[in-house]
Amino acid sequence: MQSYIGVEDNFLLENGYLVARLEEIVLAAEEAQRFTQDDINELFRSMHTIKSSAGIMMYENISILAHKLEDVFYYLRETYPPSVPHEKLVEGILLTADFITAQLVKIQAGEVADGDATEIIAYLEDFLHKIKEDIGTKSDAIPENRYIQPTHFYVAPKAGEAKKYYRISLYYRLGTQMSNVRAYSTIFALKPLAEEMIFSPASIMTDNDTAGIIMREGFHIQIQSQYPEEKLRELVADSSGEKEIEITDSSVEEFLRGFPEKTGEFPIIRLDDDWREGDQEEELVPGAYVIQKEAGKGTSLVGNRPSVSASQDMISIPTEKIDQLSELVEELAASRENGDRDRLIEQIQEMVFSMQKVPFKLIARKLNRAVYDISRKLNKVVECTATGEDIEIDRSMTELLSEALIHILRNAVDHGIEDKRERQGHGKMAKGQIQITVTEGQEELCIAVSDDGKGIDADQIFAEAAERQLTGGKERHSLTDKDIYQFILLPGFSTNRQVTEYSGRGVGLDVVVQNLNALNGWLEVDAQPGQGTTMTIWLPNRNKSALRTLTRTNILGSATIVPRA
Repeated sequence: MQSYIGVEDNFLLENGYLVARLEEIVLAAEEAQRFTQDDINELFRSMHTIKSSAGIMMYENISILAHKLEDVFYYLRETYPPSVPHEKLVEGILLTADFITAQLVKIQAGEVADGDATEIIAYLEDFLHKIKEDIGTKSDAIPENRYIQPTHFYVAPKAGEAKKYYRISLYYRLGTQMSNVRAYSTIFALKPLAEEMIFSPASIMTDNDTAGIIMREGFHIQIQSQYPEEKLRELVADSSGEKEIEITDSSVEEFLRGFPEKTGEFPIIRLDDDWREGDQEEELVPGAYVIQKEAGKGTSLVGNRPSVSASQDMISIPTEKIDQLSELVEELAASRENGDRDRLIEQIQEMVFSMQKVPFKLIARKLNRAVYDISRKLNKVVECTATGEDIEIDRSMTELLSEALIHILRNAVDHGIEDKRERQGHGKMAKGQIQITVTEGQEELCIAVSDDGKGIDADQIFAEAAERQLTGGKERHSLTDKDIYQFILLPGFSTNRQVTEYSGRGVGLDVVVQNLNALNGWLEVDAQPGQGTTMTIWLPNRNKSALRTLTRTNILGSATIVPRA
């Protein structure tokens, strides 16, 4: 696997963040049923940024849609209309966010971002037209927020005469510890000198197994830079532990071809003799070419590197963690005492573990959006809040955990929370409440999802289970309510006779159990009839457990961290 450090990666990361922030502002404003002036200004700036960057990257469908939503915020900002249909505005924002997210997913997977935003644009145009009608003649004095086609487009830099391509290979001494961290320090040092850079293996900071790959096969970099080989060698040599450094001239052809997947020994890349820059047979698609336009000259096309691999995983890491890691690596390189090296290696290990984690708040954003969408479709009013959002979760868990939590929330909104009239009839607030509580212990992570709905009717569940012959012939009195709650976790079990978008299909909490089994976790269910239900997820706190099982030993005089038996 290889990794690109380039403008497209930054485009995906930046715009992914902006869209997530967009949803966060919308859901936070739902309680007040209005947007503040600060909200409008931030949303306007976000749409302007997405519009501009997507235009430069030739993703016209994203750019035009972002411009249309930018138009909406522009008029809201300039006119201060007295009455704005909040729900319709929210719907337009979320439709836009969903579309852009879908296109970003396609781009990261190396697919063509070919989504059609025509219907969403029409929706926003209609909304904007109604706002202008309400404003009346006042809108005539407002300058039009025109869409200006970008004068240049960018995907990858064009190779100029002053820029060269190099191939760098690093091979480490036997016994070198944390070679993946050392490889990272090399990438970090080279980055300011690089126009474009790819390296293999790619996931050096998120996969500890890459340390073994690097020790066996070396760490390989291809870089485009205007700096001479001597400068690159000087920076690479500053990293300690290398047995051998090889820097050779490369070419644009080899750079564009990247690193083939390894099937044993590191292969020799053979180039076609008749390949020439500009020879492209593939269809022109957004993101496939650079277009550079100069005054008085025509437009020229320059071939771009391959699309981001579908298997490549990009994450955002706080800069302070990167700075701390870099300082620890530098201190480790300069250390001479074994005691200092042991301490530094453990600190680096802890830092690497922390970089493999993400705060729960990133998952909470998806959950808030899920509750919002489900409650609207079921015509219920539900508020979802979370505590412990700063607790960090192993990022390898996030996909399965998010899916499990969304199923739990669907169950809570659909089966647990009553409709407004029923709640008021039982003396409850019209708005249903769901509370997500995240806590962290020495060995386990705990995520509890509690609602104030009608709870679970154990007798009804038992009757359904008995009808399906799931009780093993046991009588109701022989089972506790908690025993009976386990039936709702079985595949295909549902008490809803009517099939809806969220109920009656027999697909639900069994998915939660399946996902948690894959994470070595488990689920507890508790309920109070008429008062609500709590579903608690327990997960192993992997990194803390791993750190406690590490001990230091000496192998051939060098400090090594190995698992304790």
